[in-house]
Amino acid sequence: MAELKKLKNMSQMSAEATVVRNYLDWMLSIPWKKRSIGIEAPKIESQIVQSVIKIKDQAMATSGDYKNFFEKNGIRYSHIIDPKTGYPIRHKTLSVTVLAESAALADGWATAMLVLGNNDGMIVANKLNIPVFFISSHEETFITSGSDEFKKIVAGKH
Repeated sequence: MAELKKLKNMSQMSAEATVVRNYLDWMLSIPWKKRSIGIEAPKIESQIVQSVIKIKDQAMATSGDYKNFFEKNGIRYSHIIDPKTGYPIRHKTLSVTVLAESAALADGWATAMLVLGNNDGMIVANKLNIPVFFISSHEETFITSGSDEFKKIVAGKH
């Protein structure tokens, strides 16, 4: 919320900036109580909500590779690169959603968790008390899992 107010108060120099300022005015006019936010299922052909959560005074970001990849010789190549190997990630985690105090922090953690994948990412998320929701592929369906902190938020205990 504070980030929106800072942006709104910046001097405006262009038509694009006016559009942004009008959008920020609208965003600031919304009573920010608990809001329901949908997390998209990782499907290329459609936009379907996988899960809905209620958040308050938090930013949310999702990182996924289900729309940005290619296949060659039966091998799937993600646009997300594992910094340890220098190659695209090769696990079954398709999408990671993170809640944090800022959008930048949520985005950074979402990408990091996607690189780590569900198994290693869940260990880090639980150790650092980060609310994280993983969607992984399993044959023709999806498996979802949430960190302990994410489960508290979903249960309304946070």
